[in-house]
This record gives sequence, structure tokens and C-alpha cells, in this order.
Amino acid sequence: MIAVSVLVIRSVLVMKYKVSQHKMTFIRRLKILVLEIIPIIFFVTPSLAQAQLDEFCVNDYSNCLRLVEQKLAEQPKSKIEFYKLKMYQLDSLYYLGKYQQLDIEMGKLINASRLPKVVELKIHIYSAKLKIGQKDDPERKAHLAKAQLIFQALLKTGDDPNTLIDYANLHIYLGQYTEGIRLLKQLERKFSDHKNANIIAKVAINLGNLYLLTGDLVKAQTQYLVAMEHSRKAGLINVNIIANYNYGRTFQKLEQNSKAIAIFLELIPRASELVDSNIDELTYYRLGQLYVAEKNWTLAKLYLEKVDINDKFDSYEERVDALMAIINKNLKGS
Repeated sequence: MIAVSVLVIRSVLVMKYKVSQHKMTFIRRLKILVLEIIPIIFFVTPSLAQAQLDEFCVNDYSNCLRLVEQKLAEQPKSKIEFYKLKMYQLDSLYYLGKYQQLDIEMGKLINASRLPKVVELKIHIYSAKLKIGQKDDPERKAHLAKAQLIFQALLKTGDDPNTLIDYANLHIYLGQYTEGIRLLKQLERKFSDHKNANIIAKVAINLGNLYLLTGDLVKAQTQYLVAMEHSRKAGLINVNIIANYNYGRTFQKLEQNSKAIAIFLELIPRASELVDSNIDELTYYRLGQLYVAEKNWTLAKLYLEKVDINDKFDSYEERVDALMAIINKNLKGS
């Protein structure tokens, strides 16, 4: 079974293009919010070993990187296999926060002759993401312009819908939510008859994320329901968990607390299944928030004490401390 996982940046490295601590913190927080999806590319009939690699590369980035670099050292027999491995390598390096190595590997690829357009698009997407906050940077503008041209070319052919979705998702990082929605609606129409539930689920969850960010919560709910339905059909456990979490968030934002609490409580046993994820910590945190809103101080404390403030969740430490202060004050007064 092939699953899809959330993004989390675990570390911040100093890169040659001098991305600041502030900018990297921004990317980390954004990734916690967005819960982006890894695409699976070059659909082929996999061997057992290949199926294991595919499984790792959408669930466990550390093992994915280890296996990919091992296979690259063995010198792949075909260019298709080579570029598939390189795509997985780039994904893993980015999601693990190994930005300096990512920059090196992209530099090796970008000057290759006859580079597949889908790989070129991936490189421009990651290059632009790494320059978040550098709005006027000429290299960033060049990457975005090239990515846009390649996207339009690939859209006409319908090649590799996963990377097309990835390009549309880039607009979350750019803060261009309306454009992201437009592109995803374009993809939704393009692949409306697509029989692969995997693709339908990915378009829907990304649309849901964008509608959530723009505050169009009813539309977000509709998309998350589509994502949940088709992720079940495709056996995409991780997409299903992420869609459920964000579905719960829409009810929380609508202050329909009892509905949101029910969704998050149901999610708890499943959240820990995600590798390299902070969904379990987010779920505990949301339950703490909701029980504070309901003035159920005992349950609020119970769930907030379960939140593990670690390197991938440190941006929430002040928020958790603030809620705990409110809870303890009310418990003492009761």
C-alpha cells in the first residue's frame, strides 16, 4: 500500500544563499499548517523492492533517502529509474530540512542535457520555496517564471498530474491563495474523469487547504469530504488522516466545538501512525484549545499535557504555556 504523508521541517541549515533563521522558521510554521502531500511519480508496475521504496518515500523520509542513495550508488540501468530516484531524493532532502545538500543536488541536475520537464519543474518549485521571503530576488522570480511555463506545457499533455498539483500547492507558500485555487480548479476539471482516486484525493485536499486558509470553510469542508472518500478508495491512510484533521479544524473555526471535539477524539488513535509527522501533537493541542473554550479545565489540561514540545513543534510552546496558565488559574479558583 502506498500512503502519503505530511511535511515537517526538522532542522534549519545555513545555505549558501543565506536564508535567515526568521525565513526558515516561517517555512516550518507554514508546513505545520499546510500539511502538504508528496507526489508519487512515474507510475509503473513495481517489484516488491520497488514497492517498499515507494512506501518509504511517501511515509519515512529518512529511510527513503537511505535507500535512494544506495540505489543511486548502484548506478540505475535506465534514465527513467535514475530520475525517479532523483525526484525521491529531492523530496526527502527538502522534507528533512537538508537544504544545503538539496541545493547541491539540484545544481547537478539543472545543467543536465535533456532534463525531463517534470524534474525541471520540481527543481524550480523547490528553488522558489527555499527563497520564501525574498520577494524581489531575481533568481526567485526566474524560477517562478520558468515553473509557470513548464506547468502550462505539462497541463496540455496531462503528464504527471502529481507534480502539477505540487506546482499549484506552491502558491500557498507564495501567499497567492486565489491563484492556487484557480490552478487547482483547472486541474480538477482536467482530471475530472481520472479513474485514479489518488489524484482526485490530492487535488481535493489541496483545494481544501487553500479554502481553509482563505476562510471559505464550507467549500473547505466539501473538498475534505471528497479527499476522505477517495483516499479511502485509494488506500491512502495518511491523506485520510490529514483530511480528517483539517475537516475538524473547519468546525473549530466555525465554533462548532462539539463536532470538532468528536472528530479530533476519533483521530487520536490514528494520528500516531504518521511517520515524520506532528499530527498527534496538533490534535492534542486543538483538543486543549476546544476544552478551554468549553471551560472544561480538567480535560483541557489532560490533552495539553500530552503535547510534546520538540524541535518540530517548538513554535507552539508559547501558545501551550499561555493556555496552561489560564487552565491552572481556573483550576485553583474552582
